[in-house]
Amino acid sequence: TLDLPPDLPLLHVDAAEIVLRELNGQKLATVAASHTPPDPPVSGLCLGEGLARAAMESSELLCVPDLATDARDALGSLCSAGYSSSLCAPILIGDNPAGALLALTVQPRTFTIGDMELLWEIAKAVAEGLMARGPGWVIVPREPRDGEAEAAEQRLGDLRFFNELSDAIISSTTLTELAESALRISMRGVEAGIGSLMLFDPRTRRLTIAAARGLPQNLVKTMSQAIGEGIAGWVAQHQKPLLLHSVEDDMRFQALHPRREISSALSIPLRTRDRLIGVLNLARIVGQPHFTERQSQLLETVANHLAIAIERMRLHQEMKRRSLQLSTLIEVGKTVTSMLDLGVVSEQIAVQARNLVRAASAWLFYYDPINDRVRFAARSGGDPAASEARRQLAGELALAGARLNRLVRGRELRQDPGRTLVESLEAGEWYAVPFRHRGHRVAVAVIEPRPDQPPDPDSDELLEQFGSLAGVAIQNARTYNRQRAIASVMQESMLSTGPVRFEGLEIAHRLIPEHEVGGDYYDFIPLDRDRLGVVMADVSGSSVRAAAYTVVGKHALRAYARESLCPAEVLHRLNQMLCAEADAEMFISVFYGVFDLSRGVLSYALAGHEPPVLLRGETGRTELLRANGLLLGVQENAQFELKERRFVPGDTLVLYTDGLTEGRYRRKPFGIERVREFLRNNRDRTAQELLDGIVTARMRYTENRMTDDTSIVIIRARPR
Repeated sequence: TLDLPPDLPLLHVDAAEIVLRELNGQKLATVAASHTPPDPPVSGLCLGEGLARAAMESSELLCVPDLATDARDALGSLCSAGYSSSLCAPILIGDNPAGALLALTVQPRTFTIGDMELLWEIAKAVAEGLMARGPGWVIVPREPRDGEAEAAEQRLGDLRFFNELSDAIISSTTLTELAESALRISMRGVEAGIGSLMLFDPRTRRLTIAAARGLPQNLVKTMSQAIGEGIAGWVAQHQKPLLLHSVEDDMRFQALHPRREISSALSIPLRTRDRLIGVLNLARIVGQPHFTERQSQLLETVANHLAIAIERMRLHQEMKRRSLQLSTLIEVGKTVTSMLDLGVVSEQIAVQARNLVRAASAWLFYYDPINDRVRFAARSGGDPAASEARRQLAGELALAGARLNRLVRGRELRQDPGRTLVESLEAGEWYAVPFRHRGHRVAVAVIEPRPDQPPDPDSDELLEQFGSLAGVAIQNARTYNRQRAIASVMQESMLSTGPVRFEGLEIAHRLIPEHEVGGDYYDFIPLDRDRLGVVMADVSGSSVRAAAYTVVGKHALRAYARESLCPAEVLHRLNQMLCAEADAEMFISVFYGVFDLSRGVLSYALAGHEPPVLLRGETGRTELLRANGLLLGVQENAQFELKERRFVPGDTLVLYTDGLTEGRYRRKPFGIERVREFLRNNRDRTAQELLDGIVTARMRYTENRMTDDTSIVIIRARPR
């Protein structure tokens, strides 16, 4: 029997087998195997005999990715054993086949050229071993030629190196992991004691260490070489390998960081076509033999593949970084369009600015150009209990950035003797970026980088782009806050906040706001001793324009009402005025009615508004008061229908906006029928009791959720 070669695991197969034939005979037998059945499935055959004979007859390596469809697997012995793919190399002694070496996989596999070359070399090594054993299995024994065994071992070593480096390139998920793995494998492949892999930055035109072994950590963190500087710089400049045996005499080696313990050095450029990627530096210490030309050639062979892998990994990481930056900018866009609360907007901008450049912390300050000062707005990251000195430092930087209207770094302020904070806190790398809106400075972000984070011009540029969007968000929120305050004052002036008294009527009213500035309003207009005009309206929108539109509509309606016009004529004139003066996108739905207590009549007209509910006190019956009429502001010559209903003591009228009926629970609206049912069951209650009951029922139904402003007015004719 034979032992399986130790190099077989490099192929990553599930099983292996050596099949040999007896001297002067045709019988084959398995002499070494791993993970194969002990007995052949067919009497008289060894496992894989058909494939082995085919390789021996052709003296060529056979690659069979699908055993199920290959006729050379005699009687399907390998398929029956559960294997799907195989490589089979003949074991040749001279020109005579002595057997075959099989590599087997359970899952289907497409073998690479590297796999095939490795199996060939292993088969040759098996043949060398057989020659050393003499008669018994060997057909034509001979003595190995001088250096054959050593050359074969070197080739196997090279193949192991290529395979291991290839696996590292395929399995690495980050640039750091790839650099460290490549350096470790390269050092082991040429038995180096010290090594570094340096990458070239085209922006700074310098080489920095991406991975290192055997070097002091302070040197690894700080070392950076310009093109043409030192050994690595020379190799980068000339883009050709350099092998040194007398490093103590080479000024390029000693110029930057003398290392007396190094006896031999080897530096290989990493490049793709004509583009420099980096430099691989390896060294042996005193007492080790010098590097050889063959080892230099070995590393040159893989340098191009490694450079391509590094470049691809860089592109992948750059795409991920750009993707993160783009998603952050998209989030800023969402902030611009979806948030109007200035405090919330500011907090979000601080968070996103910090994430965008992966900083330790970010501060946001508002800038007041009139008084030339900044005011703290928000902070993300860092210690929440930061010292007041650090906050003052951020403020100093923010003010400098606002005044200069550009990116300002803390180290620029060190030249100013008045900037003691910058010096004392060692915040030279902190920087401030002004945020603008239409060219005007509205805020400043102050960024505190992480200690291990070098300056990045791309991040600075991206942060300035971010500042344009953030400036819009801040200005929009400021404008909205100002408009909201104005609109709130307008709306408060339109609503009746206290009790409304009119002889012969009970009146209860309530506005339940969902928006800070809504479009609902109602009004009570005493016309004379016996007549009261009542308005319920809903204006589209919730902006300052909507509020102003509502104010105009309210006062115009009051003026027309006091001319003693009927409700339909009041709405007709108001509509003509609004169509002539107002924005085409602003509309008003209105109910306007006049209670004439002397006649016991309610006359009314509707302009696209929800029909009020009339509750009869005597019978408990309810009726929806409908009338034809378009929304105000839609069509200038629109006509409105005038209607009248008897309204006597005990009767109740309920006016409302659509927020009452459209409140939903599990997609089902509260609806007007629930209001009518409540009124029928509670017809003897006062107006205020009815109002409280309807609001309670509505809020209970929707679990206290509001989706729109809700206004309710209840008017009840006092019973005699």
